[in-house]
Amino acid sequence: MKNNGLSVEKFFLDGTVQGLKTIAAGAVSDFIMLYLRDVRADFPEESMRRMLSVAEDTGASMLYSDYKERLSPDADGREKIIPCPLIDLQEGALRDDFDFGPLVVVRRSAFVRAVSLMDTDYSYGAFYELRLRLSEQGGGCSSIIRIAEYLYTVEERPSGQASAGQFAYVDARNRERQVEMEKICTAYLGRLGALVPGKAEKVDFEPSEKFLVEASVIIPVYNRAKTIADSIRSALSQKTDFAYNVIVVDNYSDDGTSEAIERIASLPENSGRLVHLVPSRRGHGIG
Repeated sequence: MKNNGLSVEKFFLDGTVQGLKTIAAGAVSDFIMLYLRDVRADFPEESMRRMLSVAEDTGASMLYSDYKERLSPDADGREKIIPCPLIDLQEGALRDDFDFGPLVVVRRSAFVRAVSLMDTDYSYGAFYELRLRLSEQGGGCSSIIRIAEYLYTVEERPSGQASAGQFAYVDARNRERQVEMEKICTAYLGRLGALVPGKAEKVDFEPSEKFLVEASVIIPVYNRAKTIADSIRSALSQKTDFAYNVIVVDNYSDDGTSEAIERIASLPENSGRLVHLVPSRRGHGIG
């Protein structure tokens, strides 16, 4: 595909660094469109021109945009298209699940340079590694630009799997992926010289200060009835050589979350280990 005299190639990213290296070796166009999810995309020619125009004007390494999603017809056969606005990538944003949408456009020269520096064959975090490497090439997160326009429409291909949800990290099956993401982030911070040493300075408290536990896990929550129990059990199951407790700050949930917390707190084995707090003021909406 060519626009504004610039060429674009489309590739599907499977999540592996080896996949990135294969793309880098085979791509010949000025820009690479990476599909991050298995979707059917309607990307009009004028939208591609707009994307490449912004790329040329800004010198961006990677671009993404707001988009629309076409939902399956309802029982009456009516089709619905919903807007999916995204947010700008801010400096310091390190979340591995930051939402760039289902596809991004990357400048090939920057892509090849970033991939050439990858020396670990990750199985899940290839795109996370890529976007961190791109931000290191100059300009930080400002080299990754969001276009606040609905440039394309997608339709998810049926996968037969339900959405993993916001708290997928509590699922033991995701542990390998999570460990990989942590390694990628740690290596990135190390390259920047921003990694905090693992050894912490010991704090000596006055003899008069007595604590029932040495540490507390704080979980702010609001309306997470389906996931809060797994989160609490995960926190309570940690193996340590010191006493700790779990404090759940419940911001006036009204979907059954509060009752779920109380049920777990009422178990004899959790006596003193799980504290259910409700703030004096409403409206925080945190969690």
